[in-house]
Amino acid sequence: MASLTIRGPFLPHNPYLQTSWRKEPSWYGGLFVDAFVHASAMLRTVLGDIDIKSVIAYTSKQAEHTPGEIDTMTGTFKFKKQCTMRSFCDICLRGSFF
Repeated sequence: MASLTIRGPFLPHNPYLQTSWRKEPSWYGGLFVDAFVHASAMLRTVLGDIDIKSVIAYTSKQAEHTPGEIDTMTGTFKFKKQCTMRSFCDICLRGSFF
């Protein structure tokens, strides 16, 4: 069993939130998908071949200042190599992170 927690720096004053293509994304998931793709790339670098067998995930929107439909996800990933990983990803930094 592995665990992964990702917290992103997308506070209201973040200049990356102000780009037009992030403010009005043309794909489902918006900023969350844009940010999580980098976490996925990091996982592939660290874990190598991460052939996923199944995913169970719950998503929600927790911050008004983040564009798109979702900014938080918790999930369980099962890999074909019999490994399970639980993940929490919050790109809006709720609470006291710093």
